[in-house]
Amino acid sequence: MIKKLQFWGNCLENNQTECFSNCHDFLAEHKLQLDQYTKTNITAYLKGLRTTFRKYFPAMPGDIDWIHNPFDDTTFSTKILNTEEKEKLIELSCDYELKRSFRNLSLINFWLSLRNEYPPFWQKKLLQFCYHFQQHTSYLFHMLQ
Repeated sequence: MIKKLQFWGNCLENNQTECFSNCHDFLAEHKLQLDQYTKTNITAYLKGLRTTFRKYFPAMPGDIDWIHNPFDDTTFSTKILNTEEKEKLIELSCDYELKRSFRNLSLINFWLSLRNEYPPFWQKKLLQFCYHFQQHTSYLFHMLQ
């Protein structure tokens, strides 16, 4: 959404109002253009929305592909896992039953189902990832602990 807000601001600066369909139709029908004052106010509002979104939805930490798909071979090159954790990830990725569970469960439910099978250091990595979102998903965060 943040990218869209940036895109909309850029469109306004270039007098391209197509992304605001009602506004665009009105302006076209009446052969009008947005004045600079209105464009400045809308652009400032969009910038404020971007700032607010970044506050509530922080950037994802890098190198987390292994969380999204632990069965993808490219995830083993991650730098945030130590050797022992990478070995556990390889073991997990070779488990056919877990692979089937991964396909049938939501991502969070898949990881929750593993919380007792893997040692605390493994859960710690997942908790570090989830910590960024604890204010918005406190129920799931507390379930992982």
